[in-house]
Amino acid sequence: MNEQERFKELWNDYLEGDLDETGFAELRKLMAADDARTPDAVEDFEVHRLLGLEAQDSEARHEAFVEETMASLPLPQEDFVGQVMGEIPKQTEGRVIQWIPNWALSAAAAVVVMTLISFFNNPQPKAIATISNMSGPALWTGDAGRVIEELGVGMPLSGGTLEGTSPKSWVELTFTDGSVVTLSGDSMLTFSELGQKELHLKRGGLTADVQPQERPMLVHTRSATLTVLGTRFEVETELASTALNVSEGRVGIRRVSDGQSVEVAANHRVIAASDAELKPVRLSGPVHSWESDMSKGRQRMYGKWQPDTGVDGGRLWAIPYVTEQKKTIFTTSVPISRSRTPVILESNSQVRVRGRLGNRSRVWVGLTLRQPNGDFAGRFQVVLPADKFAPNQEFELVIPLAEFELDPSLNHLRDKLATSLESLVVGSMWCHTLYNQAKLGVSHFSVTSGD
Repeated sequence: MNEQERFKELWNDYLEGDLDETGFAELRKLMAADDARTPDAVEDFEVHRLLGLEAQDSEARHEAFVEETMASLPLPQEDFVGQVMGEIPKQTEGRVIQWIPNWALSAAAAVVVMTLISFFNNPQPKAIATISNMSGPALWTGDAGRVIEELGVGMPLSGGTLEGTSPKSWVELTFTDGSVVTLSGDSMLTFSELGQKELHLKRGGLTADVQPQERPMLVHTRSATLTVLGTRFEVETELASTALNVSEGRVGIRRVSDGQSVEVAANHRVIAASDAELKPVRLSGPVHSWESDMSKGRQRMYGKWQPDTGVDGGRLWAIPYVTEQKKTIFTTSVPISRSRTPVILESNSQVRVRGRLGNRSRVWVGLTLRQPNGDFAGRFQVVLPADKFAPNQEFELVIPLAEFELDPSLNHLRDKLATSLESLVVGSMWCHTLYNQAKLGVSHFSVTSGD
């Protein structure tokens, strides 16, 4: 088979939507090598079903279709066929097909093919990471601002922005060198790789297990820049501070406000803030009890915070978000152990929640847990029946650890997640209702050791 025959074969596969990455690269090379192949491409394109002109019943609709086709270019090759075919109106039974002048067909095909040639000669962004695990709603913004909501395990990503849009969001990225970065909760991360990996943590927190590289990974927040060679660490950013925990290796951190830098060794932590000394301290041993303090403001809590009024104490009111299954949840959530002293569960641990419901409703109480090394261990929950709550009355729940079960949305990962909650680290606690606004307000979360 000569080059021209090979070109014809690849071009036909492309129009049919059957061209893989290897074939696409070869087609791009052949297209760029010989300008004389353009007329052949036009001739094939103008009679190909991709334009679907035989299904058009007016010249105006034909022109509108071509405009839609042009507006969709350039796109990744796997998206082009599907999007164009979606613009082809279905022919209704018994309708007479209107003749379209050959010159119009040829002109339309030529313009589209010339645009495709430009597309072939401008390679698409290279994937630098793959979604290796995920749960909960998330968004990906890449490809010149294109927003994708339907993310899934195995999806390759080029440089762009990944956003966890709820307290239950969790996305694990594996980079091409084997480095693993996990984004969890209400978080936003922009990343790129132009000679070296650069991550911009704009909101929330992440954990990372970074493979050694000649050039270090850089992690930027509003208040600090981290220089990472090969290590395991956790970082959390707020508006005016960045907290860093290092569990393996060493990480350099530079405070943005004054340029001061320190190196943080394994089993140490540091907080970079303009009003605090930039000094690493050894991580303290784990604790088994913790309670929230609603008087200090939101502090990365998820919900509408109400300060202490003197009559009614500080409270966190549930706010809505939409899950990946398009269900509305009204939720509150508080972070616990990330970049702080770890709270470790014991077999006799109890979870306490105090609050109020405006309307009778079932209530979900849950824990997001991590392994001691920072890996995601699962979300576990208890569902309380509506008859346990009286409208507009305070409630107090005391729930033994043994009553918590794996969140059903994680059943597909059951074999990879923890089977026992004992000795796991509490990452966050949450309390929510489903579908309808039940006016849930939480005044207290805590983990205690049972008697």
